[in-house]
Amino acid sequence: MALILGRSVWRTLSAVAVLVLPAAAACGPTATTNDVPKDRSEYSLGREMRYIDSHNFELTWPVTAAAAARRSRFVIVRIGEITNPARASLTFAVAFRSSGNDLIQLGSFSLYPSDNPGRFIVATQGKVAANGHIVLSLKDPNIEGMASVRVGVAELALGDG
Repeated sequence: MALILGRSVWRTLSAVAVLVLPAAAACGPTATTNDVPKDRSEYSLGREMRYIDSHNFELTWPVTAAAAARRSRFVIVRIGEITNPARASLTFAVAFRSSGNDLIQLGSFSLYPSDNPGRFIVATQGKVAANGHIVLSLKDPNIEGMASVRVGVAELALGDG
């Protein structure tokens, strides 16, 4: 009887393993802030790491005719690295500078926690056009501890979220 019971338990465990293991393997690891899958509808304006720090409070990216023709709903900013030992509150403004040099504020975002990289979206409001620039700037560059703050912007793109 013990041998038959042993086979029965073995068969039950094997059946459970056959059903559960493939489902668990399909789940895969969870995405982290720095490993967010890239939306295929995005149009990258720049993928080289650029920095905002105590010497440079603003970054700009040109908007090409091809990027503007897509009429994307969002500006997508990926913060790839950050040095903020004092954990000062950091807020960034996103704007569009037209070819006529008019600055149109699109929105803002903050890092939370203030030393955590991530992916952020700001609505274009239909105001991004060709031959202009997307401007990313630190809203309050006079924060305490700014001398040791360095924010690496890994990518800026236009997309639909």
